[in-house]
Amino acid sequence: MELPEVLALLDEITTVESRGAATIVSASPRRQKDRAPFLGNREMAAIRDLASAIGTDHQLALALWNVATSRARLLATMIADPGSSPPTLLRKWAECCDNHLLAESLSFLAARSPHARELSDHLRSSTADHTSQVAWNLVSVLTRVHQPSDPTLPDQWFLDVLYEVESTMGDREPWTRHAMNMALCAIAAARPALQEQVLHVAASTEAHQVDLGQWNIPSPSPTAYVQNLMLRSARNAAMRRRLDRRRRT
Repeated sequence: MELPEVLALLDEITTVESRGAATIVSASPRRQKDRAPFLGNREMAAIRDLASAIGTDHQLALALWNVATSRARLLATMIADPGSSPPTLLRKWAECCDNHLLAESLSFLAARSPHARELSDHLRSSTADHTSQVAWNLVSVLTRVHQPSDPTLPDQWFLDVLYEVESTMGDREPWTRHAMNMALCAIAAARPALQEQVLHVAASTEAHQVDLGQWNIPSPSPTAYVQNLMLRSARNAAMRRRLDRRRRT
């Protein structure tokens, strides 16, 4: 597809209620503005369907990004080629993120590239909420996926990340804190040996938890999540011991 055709299709699937971008401002004076377009479930599904129909088209993605509207950039992240996205491009796009929807979609693109760890390391300290949101989303990804260029991500890297959460969460904006919460849960689930450390960090940052209720997005309690993981692990271990005793008798 050519750019004019795609822009016309995007315009067709944009509902009257969701035209333009809405600025949502928190009651907290420290919260940045989240310039997220009002996208209903149907409109979001239609954009995903359009991305599926286009497939991977990196040149079109670059052109869409330069259009600089929320929906065009959202579609760009869905059709860009991860293998053709160098770190400089991913950083540039992350630094342009001005809403949580775009940050989430860009995270999926970056996660499929070989540069996820590099991007996370480079951008976690960003003071721009949605830029650092991308970086912390990638921490969650890196707990589950071994990067081709970095197949043996050590526990020490995650320990360094935990220290960063503990020492900086209180100064972070809401979407970054939400992504930090998700990262704590992901580390605890994927790295059982680090669960005690995650529980300590979760307890020490409990006062800095964030409420994303106005977006209807729950932010998990890492403390409760890790405690449930540890309880389930203890129950499973006890069950295995009982089964072993039965086999021996």
